[in-house]
Amino acid sequence: MDLLSIVVPVYKVEDCLERCLNSIAAQTYRNFECILVDDGSPDGCGAICDRFVAQDSRFVVIHQKNQGLSTARNNAMKIVQGKYVAFVDSDDWLVPEMYEKMLGLMEANQAQIAMCDYQSARGSAGALHGSSGVTVCTGREFTEKILMDQVGSQLWKFVYVRSLWDGIESPYRRHAQDMMILHRVTHRAERVVVTQEQLYCYNDTRETSISNSRKNAVKNKMDRALAFFGRMDFCETEGYSENVKANVINQAVGFSVNAFFNQSVMEETFAEDVKTVRGYYQKYWREIAQYTVRKDYIVRAWLIRMSPKLYLRLYQIVKHE
Repeated sequence: MDLLSIVVPVYKVEDCLERCLNSIAAQTYRNFECILVDDGSPDGCGAICDRFVAQDSRFVVIHQKNQGLSTARNNAMKIVQGKYVAFVDSDDWLVPEMYEKMLGLMEANQAQIAMCDYQSARGSAGALHGSSGVTVCTGREFTEKILMDQVGSQLWKFVYVRSLWDGIESPYRRHAQDMMILHRVTHRAERVVVTQEQLYCYNDTRETSISNSRKNAVKNKMDRALAFFGRMDFCETEGYSENVKANVINQAVGFSVNAFFNQSVMEETFAEDVKTVRGYYQKYWREIAQYTVRKDYIVRAWLIRMSPKLYLRLYQIVKHE
């Protein structure tokens, strides 16, 4: 059995961390190392991590000052030892057979990546369920689906051959960091195997201040816009089809225009991002004008490209008429 490295960033999840770590410890695939990164959590998470490390030699913990999810993942990736790697969010949990099934599918289909389906806790009455249908495709075919947002970019749905991640890091303090990097990983794979079986449980019941913050809502949209513009760069470099690029540019324009519906976007916090988006409007203006489905978004993008401040003034006038 080849070693699987499981990376778990930990921050302010004291109420559900034990469930997560117990579900990892109970995996039927026994040959794993679990790297916990206590990202300066102010609650009891650090002590819970220490206890699991003391009880089970397969668990390792890094205690660091708070630097965010991306740095926690990147620091863990510096020390992973496994041939395979997977990520788990510390408020979620796994079915016991998850990694045994996914690694078995990778071996049976000579794939470098496996993806499973998941079920949200909010929509679940208890036990996980789902079809066990399996499909196999090339890395490029699968990456097209990622680029077009036909497959969600959550890193935790996958098991990867570790070497696919060489030279790829999670971007610092971005809400959409998974969207910014997953396609770069899947593009390197020869084959990807997908199972419809729901082996991961996503905990969407926890309330956070992020969802209630106007400024964070703007950042979420801006980060997603930058993720899709970055995907457009990738499409150009790697020669993806016009159909893929059309879909990507629509997503980029949609998220960026929506980010400018709020005055907060003009705060100093977003100055560099606004500059970057305007640069992308210049770079891909032909594609924006050609592919954007909503014609009013073309006009809005043109106005933002010329002057974000003027656009916001006009938007506020029209909004209050």
